[in-house]
Amino acid sequence: MSDDRVPLARNVLALGLMTLGYAAYQGICQTIVPLAMDHHGFTKTTIGLMQAVPGIIVLSLGAPFARLANGRWRRATLTSCFVMAGIGSVLYSTASRPLEFVAPQLLFGLSSTAFWCNMVSSSLRLSRTPYKIHRIQAIVTSLQGIGAFGGPLLGGYLSIHSFPLGFLAGVPCAAIGLGASRLLSRSIAIESTVGAREFVVGAYAQLFRLVTGRPIVLVGMSFVMLNCFLLYVMGGSFFAVYASQIGLSVFVAAALISGREAISAVARLGFSRLSRYQSPIVVLSAGTVVGAFSLALLPLATALFGVALVALAQGICLAFLPPAVNSLVGASTAPHEQSYAIVGMHSGNFIAQTIMSPFLGLMLYNFGYSVVYPAVGGVWIVLALLATRAGLRFVRQDRVGEPPRRQQRQGDAQ
Repeated sequence: MSDDRVPLARNVLALGLMTLGYAAYQGICQTIVPLAMDHHGFTKTTIGLMQAVPGIIVLSLGAPFARLANGRWRRATLTSCFVMAGIGSVLYSTASRPLEFVAPQLLFGLSSTAFWCNMVSSSLRLSRTPYKIHRIQAIVTSLQGIGAFGGPLLGGYLSIHSFPLGFLAGVPCAAIGLGASRLLSRSIAIESTVGAREFVVGAYAQLFRLVTGRPIVLVGMSFVMLNCFLLYVMGGSFFAVYASQIGLSVFVAAALISGREAISAVARLGFSRLSRYQSPIVVLSAGTVVGAFSLALLPLATALFGVALVALAQGICLAFLPPAVNSLVGASTAPHEQSYAIVGMHSGNFIAQTIMSPFLGLMLYNFGYSVVYPAVGGVWIVLALLATRAGLRFVRQDRVGEPPRRQQRQGDAQ
């Protein structure tokens, strides 16, 4: 049964529940892991290096997982993601030394790249109507926000008693996603079956052609990198460490990040209406600029109220990253290219965490929050404005060049 004929409501429900479960597990990993490392006495540089481990997996294995999304194994791939998430949660609960965190971080990277490229490409294929795609993305990403809210909150609360108990909260999250993955309808392959070698080599070649041949994909990757660095590095791992350093408990630090995600989840419900008036590029630009400015002010916060204001600003300003990026992918790429574009966007996330997270940890170790956060925030604002200018130009070029390209494709087909 093809994607266009399957029951839409059941598939949206399945994708939404899977996203809720995985986002909760991901929130636990990104919030509780750095706090546990800090509790065990790891240096900020070590914390940054450990946070970079999942990115290595995404950057190296993203393309083959993207190709799986174009075959008939998409549902099985999504199921395997939650099996890895459950195993990773158990391994996190037993880790107390740097090397013991490597295996669960690797599983987190594997499950993350496999989940997001397969889930998002599945959601984009549920409808060909732009407005309906925006509505589906609003629903799915709102549930993503609820999961990202509940996961760190539950994990942080249980971590008051012990960090192993906090990590084991990821097991029921994985169970929810595992059950929901079996509700997803089977899909037909949109790529022909090939040998293993051609499958892997062809996947990397397709990803390279897409990234180098579609400038708008590079712009999207740039915005993902900028936003995810603000969300998960400056506003995630090291935000939680800063909160603990000014005397806030593990639960309060996790609750701040969870509250931010709850605000984002509510805001995303309005994305379908917002998309009628503003392009995804403009939405991403405005969120990046204001989000970077708010984090630049974090060193001025020395108590719960100030840190909560920064988290509130983050929740509002960076809320529309997932639906805006997903809609940009859906509008800019063909169905067989969408999973590769998602891997490209996801790579932008982990480029920020792989390259910039250790670098930020080293800078914080040498200069402190009062110097590093304002400086990085200013640089991020400039980069966001440059990406906006490039993105709007490429969008205009695509609109001008679309009819000739379509005619050329028709001529080639004849």
